Amino acid sequence: MDAFINDLDYKRDPSHVHEITLSEWFQVFEESNLLYQEVSKWDLRIEFVDWMERSATPNDARQELVELLQTASPQFKFDIQLNEHGEPLSFCLKVVLLLGRRN
Repeated sequence: MDAFINDLDYKRDPSHVHEITLSEWFQVFEESNLLYQEVSKWDLRIEFVDWMERSATPNDARQELVELLQTASPQFKFDIQLNEHGEPLSFCLKVVLLLGRRN
């Protein structure tokens, strides 16, 4: 799932570097001597066309993104919504609110 979402973000916007996973965040908190707490988790619905327009994604990259979303594994649970032509309408990103406290 990590590779998929980073590939998706990079194809949309080549300045994208890396989405940090929960295990990576946990390590950052631990190295910073912070207690790690997941306060809340939710799905953030992304409207596909708006997402493309906000980054001025070129047409060739848009087509690659369409194909990625059309062929995404259901195990990723991005709740991908396609229209009657199989084109993406929206999908969900997993979001978490983290709290770090000094020991």
